[in-house]
Amino acid sequence: MRSLSIEEIKRIQKDILQVFATYCNQMGLRYFLAYGTLIGAIRHKGYIPWDDDIDVIMPRPDYEVFISNYKDERYQVFCLSNSKDCPFPYAKLYDSKTIIREHTDISYKIGLNIDIFVLDGLPEDLSLARKHIRKCSFWINILEAKKISLSRNRKLIRNAVLLLLKTLVSPIPFSWCMEHLVSLNKKYPFESFPYCSDLCYTDALHIDKRVFEDGCKCDFEGNSYPIPLGYDKWLKDVYGDYMKLPPVEKRVTHHAYEAYMK
Repeated sequence: MRSLSIEEIKRIQKDILQVFATYCNQMGLRYFLAYGTLIGAIRHKGYIPWDDDIDVIMPRPDYEVFISNYKDERYQVFCLSNSKDCPFPYAKLYDSKTIIREHTDISYKIGLNIDIFVLDGLPEDLSLARKHIRKCSFWINILEAKKISLSRNRKLIRNAVLLLLKTLVSPIPFSWCMEHLVSLNKKYPFESFPYCSDLCYTDALHIDKRVFEDGCKCDFEGNSYPIPLGYDKWLKDVYGDYMKLPPVEKRVTHHAYEAYMK
C-alpha cells in the first residue's frame, strides 16, 4: 500500500463528492453541503485550509432512497443497513481503492470517504423536542464511550472515567445500541413535522425546517453544489460568527487517520 498525501486525500474526496452529487441530481434527491464544508464553501470557496474532510446532509426520505438504491463497484456506501460493523448513525460514501486507519476501539474497514448526515423531524413544542434530543444524546454518549480508545495523551482522571464508562456499558452490544439510536432518530418523520435536526450529535439543534426548504448553489473547489437558503441562520446557531477565522492555534484538523492507496 502507498501512503497518501493531504493533497491526494482531498483530490479523492472531491471525486467522491462529485460522484455523489451526480447521482443525487439524476435521482432528484435533496442534499446540501454541511458543517465545515459549508463554511469552507461560503468563506473560502473550497476546503477550510486546515480541514481534511467533506460533509453533506440529506433529509431522511432522500437519505433512505440513497442508501437503499445507490450501487457502484468503486464508490460504495457504508451504513448500518448494509453493515452491522458500522459505528455511525449516518452513512459514508467511500472509495474502495483506498483504505484508512483510524484510532478507535471499534474495528471497521473502509476507504477515504465523505460523511452523509441525516435531517430528522422534530416537533414544534420545544420541551418535547428537547426531551427527544436528550434521549438521542444518551445513546450517542454510550456509543462514544464504546468507541473511544484510552490514550496516554489524555489526563489520568479522564482515562479513569472513560474506563469506568466502558466497563458499565460493555454488556450492551454495540450493534444493538446503534440500531436503537437510529430507530429513535426516526421517531418524528421529517416530512410530517415543522422542525428538524441532525440527531447524530449530542448538541442537536431545534431547527425550523424552512431553513432547508429550498437551496441555492455555491462554489466548492471549482464545482457548484447546493447549500440551504437558510445557511446563515443554521451556521450562526451552530458556530456563532462563522465568518471570523479562529485563532491560529485552533486552525488544526480534528481527525486522526492515515490513508493509503491499495
